[in-house]
Amino acid sequence: CVGIPCFSISSYVSCLLGLAGRGRMGAVAMSVGYLLISLTQFSWALQNTVALISGLGDTISISPLHAWTQWIYGVGTLLSSITMYREKYIFEAMFFCFMLTGFVSAYESVLISVSIEQAISMEVIFTLVWSVSPALTLLLLLIARYFTSRWVLTNFLAEDRRCYDDVWKKVVVQDQVDGNGILSSLAQLSEDIRVTLNATDARQYLSTQITKTRICNATGRNIAWANSQLPLIPNFSHSMSFKMPSERVFISSLDQLMEQAKGLNIFLKQKSTEIALISDGSFLVARVNGRKTTTGFERYTSDSSFARNRCLWASVKSSERSIEKLLRSYDCDVSRLLDCCRQTIVFDSPSNLYSALKAIRADKEIKIVRIKNMLDEKFDTWRTGGFRNLVLNICIQTAETSMLGIERHVCELQLTLEVFASKLVRY
Repeated sequence: CVGIPCFSISSYVSCLLGLAGRGRMGAVAMSVGYLLISLTQFSWALQNTVALISGLGDTISISPLHAWTQWIYGVGTLLSSITMYREKYIFEAMFFCFMLTGFVSAYESVLISVSIEQAISMEVIFTLVWSVSPALTLLLLLIARYFTSRWVLTNFLAEDRRCYDDVWKKVVVQDQVDGNGILSSLAQLSEDIRVTLNATDARQYLSTQITKTRICNATGRNIAWANSQLPLIPNFSHSMSFKMPSERVFISSLDQLMEQAKGLNIFLKQKSTEIALISDGSFLVARVNGRKTTTGFERYTSDSSFARNRCLWASVKSSERSIEKLLRSYDCDVSRLLDCCRQTIVFDSPSNLYSALKAIRADKEIKIVRIKNMLDEKFDTWRTGGFRNLVLNICIQTAETSMLGIERHVCELQLTLEVFASKLVRY
């Protein structure tokens, strides 16, 4: 009388929110509906359990199986509420709940039946159809999703995989011919860096450095000026933090994250050129030949026009792509999005890439928070379609980034061999 009407109302509200384009609020409404029906079933199960313990079960016609059934229903709907709220594993949870409730209900109906006719009554059949039919539909969807994913990875990306695997074999053979074991040294250095990292650092945090006092010191103005002028700067008050230095708070606003990424992108470009100059790194450049423009990789030089006019820098990740990634991979947790700002340095040999990694590790202005070495022979490239590179998530901590409040913003720096990058550009 309580749970079902509440669940029905939440379902209608969820549909309306979905039609209005508020999908996240719709999921929350559906989650609340499942939670309410779960609470009513738990209260019912608790009442029946107390009655059985008190010896009143026979008086009010309650069996231990009936009480256990209500507990199972409560657990199933609570599981549905959690998965609906997180928007993850919804198909799996719903399949489990429908199958569980259907068979438990049918089993209970059969046990309390006194004849075969009652055991195969319309009530039992309706219960099985009501629960098992959606479960079978969900099962078919899960099977289709699994085999579709396998087909895409096996067939659609098969040509890419063969191409990248051939490139990798040549890299490994050349490393063996050279006899210097650069790939092994690279794997060891990557592991040495990885074991020193703190997993909690690989998140986006609010700045703890920027304060109004420091801005006033940098500009020669007073606090009154800061209080009156800073709110007038577009996006400034929203993208910066004025929290105490001891606090460690996750970023929850995508707008804030995007503003910080735009600010840090300038410093990441500068740091990338410094590393490329040390380790003979290259960048993707535009080559103009008459009316025709082509792209290719060219070793970075100290010539200022190289980076300003010819280098094709990666832009900050678009808001559309960021939202897509948040929904698909990160449960809408903005603090886990670490590649809004990213750049790539390309190397013609593993030895130069190894030199770049050593330079990054030794740089006092760079804090490495995560490393992923796909140039390790042990790495499984099934999910990457055979592509390999080395990916670093770093923070750039300088006086300028601290003053701007972006010293904690995590960006991505990719170190890639030219033999792989050239194939990636071609596709």
